[in-house]
Amino acid sequence: MSDEIKWVADSIAIIKNDIDSAAEVGFEDYTYQFEQNALSLNEKLSTLRLDLTAYLTYLDDLIVAREQAYIIKSEAEYYRSILTETLDQTTERVTESVLSDSGRQELMLSISRYANPNSPGLHIGPIQGALNDSMAALVPLYLADIDQSLLDPIKERFNPIYKHRVMYYIIPKRHPKVKVFAALPQEQFGFILAYNYVNRLSLRGVNDTLLEIWNLLKPGGVFLFTFTDSDLPENILMFDLRHVLYTPGRLIKAMIKEIGYEIIAHINHEHFLTWFEIKKPGQITTLRGGESLAKVYTIDATIG
Repeated sequence: MSDEIKWVADSIAIIKNDIDSAAEVGFEDYTYQFEQNALSLNEKLSTLRLDLTAYLTYLDDLIVAREQAYIIKSEAEYYRSILTETLDQTTERVTESVLSDSGRQELMLSISRYANPNSPGLHIGPIQGALNDSMAALVPLYLADIDQSLLDPIKERFNPIYKHRVMYYIIPKRHPKVKVFAALPQEQFGFILAYNYVNRLSLRGVNDTLLEIWNLLKPGGVFLFTFTDSDLPENILMFDLRHVLYTPGRLIKAMIKEIGYEIIAHINHEHFLTWFEIKKPGQITTLRGGESLAKVYTIDATIG
């Protein structure tokens, strides 16, 4: 294929030279040769396209053949490292996750589109305080994380009045035998945000989360979640180095559609900042009642 590409480049240079020469001495003398070069170039380009298509098909088949081993390895890595990490390790990991200025701005812009005061909102893993500010219009706002120490710094960002509009939930770590969000209100949320939460889940965990979030959302509600897109070459390298899990965007996209969500957007801002915006079909309706005072709940949702 490299020979084909070189030929195309050489042909383009020849045609450019023909055009320059024709401009100097008269186009008629070069018309025939110019047309022949153009026809030959088109034939070579057609061959190159066919070769490229065949090569991409070969790569797709190779990925599928090897992918199951990656998925199994990723699942084992989740149990080995993420599920067993200490609270100190979790705190260090989430606080070291720093958004670039451009990434934060684009993400906050997306969040602001869905922060509708007519419906409750939920932020899972709310350590990034600035993102909570973008959700301030949602009333009430629910914040959920695996330990009280991860919620306390966020509480201090709110003024005394707004604190009464925030609900705090402590959730268990993702496990196949645990319904993580079972104690949260079902089919009540208009918008749910998960920043750097799905990023640390295996594909099985991603699917379980999508299923649970479906039950939390109202018809018409939106779920925005960041994840590590292993379809990007930089993230495959990170997976090989055991820094991230294997979660290809195309497989997550298939899960999303299988469950029944509508995909609003799939954003690749940077290889380390990718997210989906997905919607539960329907239209949001609201019956606004009284506002609840902030309270901390601990969820025991283990399935026997």
